[in-house]
Amino acid sequence: MKNVAANPKNWKLKRKVRKDGSVEFCDYDRPYVWEDERLEEYDNFVFDATLVPNTYYRGRSAAGFSFKDAETGEEFVMRISKTEELLKAVVSGRVKVENGGFTGRFTFFKQGANYTLGLSE
Repeated sequence: MKNVAANPKNWKLKRKVRKDGSVEFCDYDRPYVWEDERLEEYDNFVFDATLVPNTYYRGRSAAGFSFKDAETGEEFVMRISKTEELLKAVVSGRVKVENGGFTGRFTFFKQGANYTLGLSE
């Protein structure tokens, strides 16, 4: 992951950092933190990365996909609407499919009460 711009939307994001060093992006504002985790707050940013599909989820009011950064292993959530944009960008050639993932420029967006990963504009 290579940062290319700082805080484009002036949002504060959160991530859980576990004792084993693994990191998880929090896609909601008030995450539950277990005793082996600590919560970090950081500024939104734009970054270049290859994101590898990990899994999908379906909640009561949302659905999306989980991606892992090929370089750092950090996990991010992308909601369905942003996944649609990602697939259209692949078809148009704006995002490349390589090394088992999607290579492009990404940032985070607020969607309702939650945050989602998406393509940078």
